[in-house]
Amino acid sequence: ELPPDYDPTGRPWYTAAVQSSGKAIWTDPYEDASSGEYVVTVAQAVIDPDTKETLGVVGMDLSLAGLSGIIKETKVGYDGYSLLLDQNGMALVHPKEQGKDVSKKVYFSTIKGGEKGSTSYTESKTDYELYYQTLEQTGWKVGMVFETKNVLKSAKNLQDTILIIAAIAIVLGLVITYF
Repeated sequence: ELPPDYDPTGRPWYTAAVQSSGKAIWTDPYEDASSGEYVVTVAQAVIDPDTKETLGVVGMDLSLAGLSGIIKETKVGYDGYSLLLDQNGMALVHPKEQGKDVSKKVYFSTIKGGEKGSTSYTESKTDYELYYQTLEQTGWKVGMVFETKNVLKSAKNLQDTILIIAAIAIVLGLVITYF
């Protein structure tokens, strides 16, 4: 239920959609007037093809709580976690910093300009690996974070196995060569 004096034409998502020349726009997260939840709105102006006049705006709110649930359900190995950051550095989905500005974090400056990739960083004396990709429509970064030691544990186990097999092969080769 919206208040009786609610006027959508004054809302930022409405004016941004009207100014976008018929292209869909995505808003920054904000508190929704009707639900009180943090949402992101996708909106697009409806334009009369003959007169080029704006007839109205179609918009849809996406609840960040729902989005958070979808991303948190993603299974991440090596005891890692998923995150979603908007283009300004607000943590839309994060296990500890959701709704907070992380733009001052050491990793954000590295990933801000890139479309996709990875970065290593240290926080609270712990080394981390962050793998990310940019969502084309919004400019948001979706990523997965792992403690470096957890990722390298599998590589270390594989390295140990290879060394043991190589040592056995060398010993067998020497024995066969001797006889």
